[in-house]
Amino acid sequence: MLRRTKMHWHVCTAAATFSICLLVLHGLIGIPDGHSARFNQPWFEAFHRAFWSGDLYPRFLSDLWFGTGGLDFYFYGPLPFWFASIAGELTCFGCSAQIMFSLAGAWMIILSGLSFLVFSRRFFTLPWAGLGGIIYALLPYHYLTNWFSRQAIGEVAAMMILPLLALATIRLVEERKGGRLFAVSYAGLAYAHLPSLLIVTHLLGALLLWYLWREKDWIKRREMALRFGMWGLLGVGLSALYWMPALALIHTVSPEMLSNAYADPTRWLLLDGQPEINPNTSALFKLYLLTCLTLSVSAFFALTPKERTSSLGVWIFGSSLFVIFMMGVFSYPIWKFWILSKVQFPWRTLIIADLAIALASVVIIKALAASSRPAIARRPSGLALAAGILLTVSYGMHAPRTIDSIKDGLAKPDQTHWVGAPEYLPPAFFANARAQYRAEVRPEQSLDDRYDLLFEKIRLATVTATTALQKDAPGAVLRMQSNGRARMHVSLRRAQTVRIPLAAWENWRARSSDGTPLPLSRDPELGILILDLPAGQSTVDFYLANSTIERIASALTLLSLLLIILSFLARFPRIERFCRRVGVVQTEMQKAQLS
Repeated sequence: MLRRTKMHWHVCTAAATFSICLLVLHGLIGIPDGHSARFNQPWFEAFHRAFWSGDLYPRFLSDLWFGTGGLDFYFYGPLPFWFASIAGELTCFGCSAQIMFSLAGAWMIILSGLSFLVFSRRFFTLPWAGLGGIIYALLPYHYLTNWFSRQAIGEVAAMMILPLLALATIRLVEERKGGRLFAVSYAGLAYAHLPSLLIVTHLLGALLLWYLWREKDWIKRREMALRFGMWGLLGVGLSALYWMPALALIHTVSPEMLSNAYADPTRWLLLDGQPEINPNTSALFKLYLLTCLTLSVSAFFALTPKERTSSLGVWIFGSSLFVIFMMGVFSYPIWKFWILSKVQFPWRTLIIADLAIALASVVIIKALAASSRPAIARRPSGLALAAGILLTVSYGMHAPRTIDSIKDGLAKPDQTHWVGAPEYLPPAFFANARAQYRAEVRPEQSLDDRYDLLFEKIRLATVTATTALQKDAPGAVLRMQSNGRARMHVSLRRAQTVRIPLAAWENWRARSSDGTPLPLSRDPELGILILDLPAGQSTVDFYLANSTIERIASALTLLSLLLIILSFLARFPRIERFCRRVGVVQTEMQKAQLS
């Protein structure tokens, strides 16, 4: 007992040391200048400000696009920014937004290691699970690629949730338990990053087919399928608040901006014979894939035949085979004609590879350290050495990018560049800026220079829109408010049409100070709202109305939440007896018939 307690203290000390070092590092370097840092910084600062002003789900951020507002969080996953707004404030109250966001990123990495520890305790003792958590947290794709190079905060958050979803899947299969964890984790993955959810859903579908094929009893097969279907639908319902409006309203903005060769998933598939879109990036991801394959083969030799077909083997070998298939040319029809075409990059499946790599690493290290099994320890040693070399090369290839992103992040001014994601601008407003951008952009310009040019054209469009209001109504004041609202005070000598510097979107509504609805229309030239006003003083309130799909999504999420709470309460004897009376919980006789 004393030895076990001492061992636990060692694990806690290692975890605390790792966490403190990571938090100090992130506090010193701030936000690295990765690919999406240009969006993450204004997104977080605007989201954080709106959230702590009382808007618990700020879909419209009034600070974006130079103060005219952006619709970005109707479409982008809010979980990373919810987490960052709370964790950043609690960790460093009063710090700059950049430091709070960076510290929140550290917490996501730390919690991903903790969630992997919880997951891997299914297979390993606490010290080995703790080692696996540190490995998972610091793997190149997880930490260096997604945080430093790409600044893909959605994927970082998704990798914090994925181990818990894997654990829930195993428990649903082996124990007929874990449904609530499955539903909540599945919903959390949706709120974190929809592309990751789509990828993981296909993996879960493949694993479910495997489990169903392995189960010979047809009644148990049906019961297993129903369990996954019921809890999966609850997860879908819990996340409906986000994904239903995001998918239903995407046609009202400009997603076609992302339709280019770089975002075409079929151009990234391996062994397709086409020229590489980005040879350096492709080489790095091929190296990751080779590392995953090498470690999986090594783990195969380290495991016993029974362990290979256990859940541990399924999540090592099944995940590895899935990623290898999805990144290869044989998956072309899936990426071309199926919903996964929206994911854009097949290498996003590497979030699943990291789960397999961390599990395989623990298996191999444990086997090599087991002096009582020297024969098994020798067999994977050569492959393990090769995998270690591949990982070292991966870190080495990433080192220049990581150093550059840190240096560039430290060199950036503290002043926030209030932009958003151009693909979430209404097309009527975006049209002129995009036309001017296409007329001036040059092929030799870098990606950063192209974005700077596009942002400048959009800034000029917002200046033109603001100037139009002053031309129509000199002295008019439009003030942006939280919760997707704005108020305008205007004084007119005569009745006339006034152009409002708000990008025309179908959900905008207007009403006078006495609550009378005012009809809005769109200026065909500038793509902004226009409104007919009478002579004299007027106060007009603009607000984003909840669409029908938003109301349906809210009701579905609320219903799913109530069902989750009811399923939890049904565990208690008195509540269970009540639920039996209303037919919510099966009787023991019904359970016996099913089994």
